[in-house]
Amino acid sequence: MMMDDDNEIPLHSVKSLVRRLKNANGRLSRNTDVFSMDHSSTKDVEVMNNRYHNDYLQVDEIDDVTIHEQNEELSSSSTTPEDPIDYESDTNLCSMMSDDDHERNSYQPAQDPATDNAQSFLPDARQISIALALFRHRHSLSKSCINDLCELLRYLGVKGVPTDFRSIERNILQNQQNILQSKKYTVCSKCGNKGNIISKCENVKYNDCSRIRDVQEGEVRRNIAVQELIRDPRKKIVTLLLNSDGIVLKKLSRSIWVTCMIINELPRAVRFNINNIIICSISVGCSKPKKREFQSFIADWVYELRQLELGFHVSPPNSNKNFVKMYAYLIAATLDKPAQALLMNINDPVGFHSCVRCTIRGKYVQSGNGTIRVFIKSTEDDIENRSNVLYDKHIFILSKRKSKLKPNENDHACGQQGPCLLRDLSYFNVGQSCVADSLHNVYAGTFEKSMTSVAHSMVHVPQTLKYFGPVQNYSTFNFESVIGSIVQSVNGPNLIVSELTNNINILKCATVELDTIDYAAPLHLFICRLFSPKRQALPRQVTTKQNKSIRLGCRLELPNDHIVMAYLGEKQIFNFSLHGTCWKNNVQFSVYESSSNSSNCDSCVLFKEKHETNCGFIMAIIHNSRKQCYAVVHTIRIDGRDFLSIKKKNVVNPFIFWEQLTDPPHIVRIDINDITVKLAHSKQDIFHFFQFPNTVEST
Repeated sequence: MMMDDDNEIPLHSVKSLVRRLKNANGRLSRNTDVFSMDHSSTKDVEVMNNRYHNDYLQVDEIDDVTIHEQNEELSSSSTTPEDPIDYESDTNLCSMMSDDDHERNSYQPAQDPATDNAQSFLPDARQISIALALFRHRHSLSKSCINDLCELLRYLGVKGVPTDFRSIERNILQNQQNILQSKKYTVCSKCGNKGNIISKCENVKYNDCSRIRDVQEGEVRRNIAVQELIRDPRKKIVTLLLNSDGIVLKKLSRSIWVTCMIINELPRAVRFNINNIIICSISVGCSKPKKREFQSFIADWVYELRQLELGFHVSPPNSNKNFVKMYAYLIAATLDKPAQALLMNINDPVGFHSCVRCTIRGKYVQSGNGTIRVFIKSTEDDIENRSNVLYDKHIFILSKRKSKLKPNENDHACGQQGPCLLRDLSYFNVGQSCVADSLHNVYAGTFEKSMTSVAHSMVHVPQTLKYFGPVQNYSTFNFESVIGSIVQSVNGPNLIVSELTNNINILKCATVELDTIDYAAPLHLFICRLFSPKRQALPRQVTTKQNKSIRLGCRLELPNDHIVMAYLGEKQIFNFSLHGTCWKNNVQFSVYESSSNSSNCDSCVLFKEKHETNCGFIMAIIHNSRKQCYAVVHTIRIDGRDFLSIKKKNVVNPFIFWEQLTDPPHIVRIDINDITVKLAHSKQDIFHFFQFPNTVEST
């Protein structure tokens, strides 16, 4: 029987391919043969597949018709005369749809223009290498895992995938250069002083009109700027913040001690990014390094910091490759108690004179069946704040000491055990440069039952705020997060330092390349979601236009007798959709559920209503046909506020109060943009609300 040419199934090319695969010497050559197949060599295989699929063609067509009909039913039911929302006519609204809505409509024939554009702009080998390097860091994967992942992607036919981790390393590290960001200057309208701070004059005489919001607005940074500008009005300076902390890797029985710095003049949003972290030293041992051993590390830092004080040249962005001379100064260190004793070379936290900011001695008190050392100031105590002058005096006393102190002998050196090498720097003040950290001093000190060394640190918080600004700008929260992510990348017990430095170098270069090259939009969005702590606030798909301010979550279904539906019907509000979650500037807001026992709640808000401040619980989030987003709020009634009685005078704390839900319910509709801040609350017989002044980070 004769057959058409189109229906013939020649097998010579298939046999040739099988013969080539059998004769291949290794896996690499077999992969090369598979991926080097041209269209002509696979034409007969495709014909074979088409022939096998012809029997199921009719079934597939029926399924497509069924899916298309279901799609029409969904679209008709979601767009009723009462709810005329056209999602495809406005891309802004499409960008605000929830992830479920996108997945439900993903089979529609209409294609997003951004999708077509993404398909025409596929990532190259360099971009894929950067994505794989960041993916490895995010999930703490080993090199062998990345090798297997590359092999899997190449087997699946993904183009441009590197062969192994070494190829990723070569693609990222070639032609790399790290540069500092540029800095703008402003001229004060009162005194004519030229400075780096936009919102505040750096001249001490004219800076009392604004509040301190960052380290560069603190007293220490401003005094340095004044002194250096007097010497050279054109001098450009940056200041550094030091952190040193250790992490124990139980799986390897090793203690890794990492010391790093940040640049205070960088914007707060990128200041603690991995590509902006300066690694000073990494030490590995079976335990924490001793004070005498650690001095050699500090000597290396001090030598290089002294070189930076003499000046160095950088080429800032948008400078046409012109070099600018900069000067860098270390002005502060944020450390926990063990690290303070290690770097300042003073007594350990449990010893006498262990406060790094003052010379308080401490004393023993009874606690249960034993004793503890507390630090309580009495009127007869002669306590001084530590400074460079007092430090020099203590070092002179140590140089004259010929023998160790006896147990009951008074220590005239006030706990100083040896030299602090950081004293050799120009603007590091032994004492006041050790800031009161929010994690180990403020939060830990607040919950101490006794006046231990940690609780005593609360005394020095006001001075730290005056010198360096708000505590969230130098908190060890940020450093521990960065150091933890770096240390977790270690997977083998051998060559730990080499593996750490290599991982840091790869990660830094990949992060820099992510912001400098023209990256594929879908892959760039994937990486942003991978590292974002608020990944739910970011969309999963790239659209032509995105509303970056507000994004809606999944739909909310409420019965007709619900108080929200009754309120909307009473106000004659129609043509809307209800949602259970929304994100405003990447901050999540959700509806209140009275039956929920979860400690996390995003529904209690403080908002503005008719030039007055009120608070309540979000009951529903509505989005109308005009692309406007509102919140339906059940308001609460304030029953009292926290206060402190001092000499028959009540000092009211405006941030802590207790309330009850209004009964009968008082419902209001507010614009999402009228929400001021979220409130933390605890539910008992009545609600206790807590408004935290810190709106930068979670407390």
